Amino acid sequence: MFFDDQITIGWTTWEPVGRVYVAAGPRGVMAVTMGPFDESEAATLIWGMFHMPTLVDQRATSDAVRQLDEYFRRERWEFDLPLDLRVETTFQRMVLQYIQRIPAGRTITYKAVATALGDPERAIAVGQALAQNPIPLLIPCHRVIGADGSLVGYSGYGGVETKAALLRHEGALLL
Repeated sequence: MFFDDQITIGWTTWEPVGRVYVAAGPRGVMAVTMGPFDESEAATLIWGMFHMPTLVDQRATSDAVRQLDEYFRRERWEFDLPLDLRVETTFQRMVLQYIQRIPAGRTITYKAVATALGDPERAIAVGQALAQNPIPLLIPCHRVIGADGSLVGYSGYGGVETKAALLRHEGALLL
């Protein structure tokens, strides 16, 4: 059996979460996941997301890993990487593309995102779309907060604690 696509995984480390894994295919970064697990567990997780052959190869993801390292050292706040965003709905894609424009250190509410996309009543749908974000950090879903300023929801490892750590890292004011 021959495969047109293969995913490679590399990683860096950030103390609050452990390893930060980057999964990239031929068209760009497909996933970022983090937690205190090894590369074999990361490869299994990525396989479960995309059902594509997965290989651990630091060299193949070196640019993404370098940019994440610069972010963690506070030397970079914007990423310049091709993304291969595979989501199920047009609405999810719109939400994820919109939040890519939120600068580091800033936050926006779920309702404000929904309003910007044309329907202020879809704040919950925005949250659901962000819960399916396969590329956190590069698509900064941690910058979206509740209407009252609360840190509601973060589907990545560590949940709201990781969201708070990322916002503090960026210098965002937390209530």
